Amino acid sequence: MDKPDQNQPRRIRVTHHVTIMQRGKKRTWQADFHVNGRHCLQTLKTSNRRIAEQKARDIENLLQSETFATITKIGFSETIKRFIEKKKGSCTASTIGKYQHDLDTFHAFVQKKGIRHIRHITFRVFESYLDEIDNQGLAPYSRYCIGMNILAWLRWAKRQKFIEVNPLDGFEMVKPSRPEHPAATMDQIDAILARTSGLELAVIATAAFSGLRVGEIQALRMQDVNLDSKFITVTSQAEWSPKTAAGQRRVPIHSRLLAILIAYSASRSPNPEQTVFFTAPPSTRYEAGSRALERSWANTVLKRIATSLNFTVGREKLGLTFHALRRSFKSFALDAGVPGELVDNWVGHASGINRHYYRPNDKESLGWISKVPLGESTDEEICRAKGAIDES
Repeated sequence: MDKPDQNQPRRIRVTHHVTIMQRGKKRTWQADFHVNGRHCLQTLKTSNRRIAEQKARDIENLLQSETFATITKIGFSETIKRFIEKKKGSCTASTIGKYQHDLDTFHAFVQKKGIRHIRHITFRVFESYLDEIDNQGLAPYSRYCIGMNILAWLRWAKRQKFIEVNPLDGFEMVKPSRPEHPAATMDQIDAILARTSGLELAVIATAAFSGLRVGEIQALRMQDVNLDSKFITVTSQAEWSPKTAAGQRRVPIHSRLLAILIAYSASRSPNPEQTVFFTAPPSTRYEAGSRALERSWANTVLKRIATSLNFTVGREKLGLTFHALRRSFKSFALDAGVPGELVDNWVGHASGINRHYYRPNDKESLGWISKVPLGESTDEEICRAKGAIDES
């Protein structure tokens, strides 16, 4: 008769379905059991036999209550795919793209480490991934957001019973303080607008004098910009929605912006194919010029003009970006004494007041926007707003 292998760990049957054994240099106890015909090994994270036996009995109770039996075993990639599908019902395309990129990148990282299953992710592996992000030169807040996206995915997978145990349960991300990014001054905005015409002038003025996000400007339809009532409406569409629920709103149009948009609209030839308000310049492929602007176009234009004026540009240098115009608008409005909850409503920020109940009337909004010192459009500026649309 063969002698038992002395190198094999000694197994101790604790319950009908669960045995335990010690593994590794630290002699950590591990539970051995089967679920739906599938062999499972689960670390009990202790070298104490009494504690290990109690944890084994806890596993037996779960098996008897069929908690384990409800687990739907799917792969790493499939879990990511289903998480993204779930997010499509509540997040914008840019947010979904960020989740997809962060999770795919993390998946590729752990694969290089030889990890094929979610349950094999450890705190140390996750920390090494965060260290790699640091080595890429990303800002601390970007590192934090990437880490939180991965943790959110794992928590969701556990709730959906796609994984038995969240391997990063209890991992804490420390939220770093964010650097203060500058807002453009009124002098800087005037200088930038003075070097623009047509589409560039209209788009930059809309950001600076209404506080809309670049994606919101890109998505504006013809019916969303009502020059008669002097309001811009930001609302969900079939294939686009604002960044947050608070993003759906009506924004009053300042007199300076109104003059620019009227002149810009009058300069364009009627186009029955045009559905968006701001269209990209005509090109060889799109001769009618009816397609929507690219998200990167506005920031590229602003940086080019700001650089020519010797302004510091770029997030990494804490300089001007297209988003800085949004911060400028909010600062100008608050400095003019506009109530904070009304400014938050204009720019689509959540505030202390429940937005489901707070709805400023149009007369109130138009009255307050007229008090914000954004200057008045000159004949020369209006003439440039009518200029050639193709600035490329």
